[in-house]
Amino acid sequence: VTYRFQHRKASVVAKALEGVYQDLLRFSERNLSNMSYRNSSFNRNIAATTSSPEYQGLLSFSVDDQANLIIVSAPKYLLEEVLKLVESMDTP
Repeated sequence: VTYRFQHRKASVVAKALEGVYQDLLRFSERNLSNMSYRNSSFNRNIAATTSSPEYQGLLSFSVDDQANLIIVSAPKYLLEEVLKLVESMDTP
């Protein structure tokens, strides 16, 4: 999903999102080392259907500075939350 900012710079909002959602942005080395062979085939789609994810990496976003927009990828429940926050930050 993309969101074009009217009042804020997309890069400034993205920096704030990194702080708020840092635990969901990256798959940690700790989680990798704790996975067994059987768990390593864990289906990401199953994790995407729960409102309390058990691993990192569910959220990703990128900024297009020229267009002043942010591109967000996340499961639906998380995407709705992120977009509400983004919209609330896009104020004069």
